[in-house]
Amino acid sequence: MPGEPTIIGYVGLPITNVKFTIYLTRDCYVMLGEIVQVEDESMGVTILGQITDVKLMPLHEARHVSVDFLLRGFVDVDRLLITIANARVLGALDRAGKIISAWVAKPGLPVKRAEAGYVRRVLFVPDGLMIRIGSLIGNEDVDVTISANKLLRSCTIILGETGAGKTFTAAVIATELLRCKRDIAVIIFDEYGEYKDIIGINREEVIYIRGEEIGLDISELGAHALSRMLNLTEVQTRILDEALSTLPPGARSIHDIINAVKELRGAHPVAKSSLCRRLYSLLEYLTPEGRIKYVTEIVKPGRISIIDLRGLNTEAKQLLVAWVLNSALKLRMQNKLSPILFVLERAGLYASPEEDAVSKPVLQEAVSKGRMLQVGLIMIERRPADVDSKIMSLCDIALIHKIGNPYDQRMLAKGLSPITYEVLKEISLLGPGEAVLCGCVVRSPIVIKITRGLMMRTPRKA
Repeated sequence: MPGEPTIIGYVGLPITNVKFTIYLTRDCYVMLGEIVQVEDESMGVTILGQITDVKLMPLHEARHVSVDFLLRGFVDVDRLLITIANARVLGALDRAGKIISAWVAKPGLPVKRAEAGYVRRVLFVPDGLMIRIGSLIGNEDVDVTISANKLLRSCTIILGETGAGKTFTAAVIATELLRCKRDIAVIIFDEYGEYKDIIGINREEVIYIRGEEIGLDISELGAHALSRMLNLTEVQTRILDEALSTLPPGARSIHDIINAVKELRGAHPVAKSSLCRRLYSLLEYLTPEGRIKYVTEIVKPGRISIIDLRGLNTEAKQLLVAWVLNSALKLRMQNKLSPILFVLERAGLYASPEEDAVSKPVLQEAVSKGRMLQVGLIMIERRPADVDSKIMSLCDIALIHKIGNPYDQRMLAKGLSPITYEVLKEISLLGPGEAVLCGCVVRSPIVIKITRGLMMRTPRKA
């Protein structure tokens, strides 16, 4: 920022190691979310704080207000009011440029608008290639960047009310990541058919696939995943596991599995018959004759593949997501696929805390093994309580849009450790397209505005 930053106020009371009060000049204008700096020259420390609220206070209630404040125009003498702001401490730098997580500001120190260089050094965690997803609110000259490497080795969760901008946020991340890293693939499970209108980048392939076009090889899911889905007994699960082990190469349909069960010798006939009936029930919502047979037809480097799930019922969606994730993880272990970023709308449908969907254990595996396999996952949900708490606790990056419901706020604070009471207040005041970013890519939760660069071209059929 050119020139010396203008003094907008002075530190007042109360002060703690996590927040401080600012007495603002009468002609000063600050925004919620704006970042300010306090320089403690005696200690050689520069403290950064983010404005959380601004209000008028009667002069008799303000502490550490001297005659000097009256003379410098801080106080509305006619009404005996002073404008104060509260700021949440983001971090600090010492003379050597070392980052300090917290520092207590002294009363009377001048407060200035933050310099972009200080903000970048204190807030962001550099790690190789960084991608831009927006800017800081109130500090638009500071781009918000996150590590591409961390996106591909972490689970990211995006939460917020309807219309807050969750889908747009995921689209920006996927677009910017693919633009910067041409050797990866992006797979989007589109629950509402929205992505084809808002995602994409010039000169890149965006492929649109209907869920019904994918023929699933359910044998790849294994007996335990199918047992969970079909609610099988232990005996039926053992029979299914044995039948899957006898499948010849190329046998992948439900009918092949059923025939393998029927041909097993020594298995209980009643259990075999019941198992076959349950396997037949899968035909109600599977499309085994779909033209896309292998996950390698979906996952390709330099491509955004949008899978439209609107034509499938709940069980088919869960099975499709489980199959794609499971197949991709297996091939990544064998180094036969490029690094992948998955985007999953309505995450609670696939990882509910109350139901054991066939996709839930596969998602848990993707979250736990994605770090070493470079398989990133972005989960999107409206309410924090709709996502399994164990999976949520493993999310390394969080983008929280507006959440005003008190119960949802409590669940959010319970599920994500960086979310404090002060951060919850900021979340409740967010506007469309604004979010709180926290996790391993920043050193402290920050309020940001999601923006994108280029528009999309119309997707074509695969």
